[in-house]
Amino acid sequence: WPSADAALTARDDLLELIDVRGAAAADAGQDALYAGWRALAAAVHADLTERAAQLPRIAAYALPGVLPAVTLAQRLYGGAAQADALVTLNRVPHPLFMPADGRMLRDG
Repeated sequence: WPSADAALTARDDLLELIDVRGAAAADAGQDALYAGWRALAAAVHADLTERAAQLPRIAAYALPGVLPAVTLAQRLYGGAAQADALVTLNRVPHPLFMPADGRMLRDG
């Protein structure tokens, strides 16, 4: 995942699916299967929470005007390496026109 926010969303979506399966197993009286789904849910929660903690968070930026992605990356991160990540994160149609208000990745 590109950010902690994306990993945590995936974790929550996956846990929701596991909960549905666990409830179906419980309703069917399959106690061992239910216990397996609960164990899987605990493992997924622990693993994806740990992975998310190692990823950057999404933060907002605001500038007075529109900039190219490379220039924006230079201003925000001190280098152009994150230009493609900014384009993807903000879903812009062309990297020459980044929005004045948008989203960026930041550590922790």
